[in-house]
Amino acid sequence: MSLSLFDLYKEHGITHGKELYILSSYALKFVEDCTLQKVAVLGIEGFKHENQKIIPLMDEIADLSSISSADWEDFMSQCNSAAKKILEVFGEDSEKVFNFVLMTQKEWIDENV
Repeated sequence: MSLSLFDLYKEHGITHGKELYILSSYALKFVEDCTLQKVAVLGIEGFKHENQKIIPLMDEIADLSSISSADWEDFMSQCNSAAKKILEVFGEDSEKVFNFVLMTQKEWIDENV
């Protein structure tokens, strides 16, 4: 995760080790900020946060890594658009948090050389 995104959202989520679990009420805004910072969302994992525990929601996992494009901007746009639609389906819940798998343009270039 980009350090600036991590810093920007750590007050809107739960940190556990180096992982950030973003409150569901901030998840769509997080994806919008990823787009502004040119970061693609490749995966989403939903969790329930209750009694100081983070419990996986097995029905709220999305892998967007199969999206392909020869152009970074198009790839990022497709990934982030799909991520927003998925988050709308998953919905908001005061006890729900999301963890995101992200990719920068440099990482994308390194994988596509």
